[in-house]
Amino acid sequence: MPKPILPDDVSPDMRVGKLASLLIAAKVEEVARYADAAMSGDVDGVHDMRVAVKRLREGMRVFSQLLPGKHRKRTMPMVEDLNDALGRVRDPDVMAEHARALLEHAPEATEVVEAVIAVWDNNRAREHEALVRLWRRMMGRDDIYGRLAKLVDRVAARRRDVNRLPAVSYAYLAITERMAVLSERLQAAREDPAPEVLHRLRLGIKRLKYTMEPFLKLLADLKAPYEVVSDAQETLGLTHDLDALRDALIAGFDAVGAADTTDGQSSPPGVDAALEALDGQRAVHYDGSLALMEQLGTRRWRASVLRAFD
Repeated sequence: MPKPILPDDVSPDMRVGKLASLLIAAKVEEVARYADAAMSGDVDGVHDMRVAVKRLREGMRVFSQLLPGKHRKRTMPMVEDLNDALGRVRDPDVMAEHARALLEHAPEATEVVEAVIAVWDNNRAREHEALVRLWRRMMGRDDIYGRLAKLVDRVAARRRDVNRLPAVSYAYLAITERMAVLSERLQAAREDPAPEVLHRLRLGIKRLKYTMEPFLKLLADLKAPYEVVSDAQETLGLTHDLDALRDALIAGFDAVGAADTTDGQSSPPGVDAALEALDGQRAVHYDGSLALMEQLGTRRWRASVLRAFD
């Protein structure tokens, strides 16, 4: 994952409105850095631009109450649309990468897995064409960079009381609010580790990560607990990817079996082996995430976050 671009020349006692304007400007720069590669269809470029757009979106969410409503309403839907379009291109890449990794453990599934991946590749090509059309419209008629620049200027100039808060005070409120949500979702996952519950937990971890990120250069001691959150998001994200892959493969196997199986079998050769390999990999990633999930629930980790504000 590309490292985030974060603004320099920041301090805990600066106005949070100024920090918000600097952070959003940095996130726009991050999006622009990867746009050309993503629009060319490059797999890494799509991934990197999607991460950058997510960081922009989450930064705007973290500072939403500081942003002028008119400018936020003009820009946030565009950022959401761009994130969704990038996701529809990126998801087939992720599924194909994980599916091919299964073949190391189930080589007999190669033919049917590659047939399913071919379908995903066709879908990916169509979604990439749609992404390019959307981006051209945003760069032209919708003027996404111009609108975001106006948002940056307006938030920096606002004189509302909340915009004048010290950045460290706003950071404390935002981060502890996300920590409270995370605590509830950790408890829910302990009681019921079903895929949909783990998905909600993953989202809670991801949003905490993106809430902490804008304040890393203000609060040096925030880096260590942030790394735990980042690692937990990564490992739990892999578990979620494999849950999604299982559903996608089953749907793909059904389609390929209906189209290609002529010998009376109910499913193509290798299906059971592929799913068994997937379940084994999923168990490995889930087990790896348990220790990090538990760490996020400890008093010691919570104390490490709070010490960053001392």
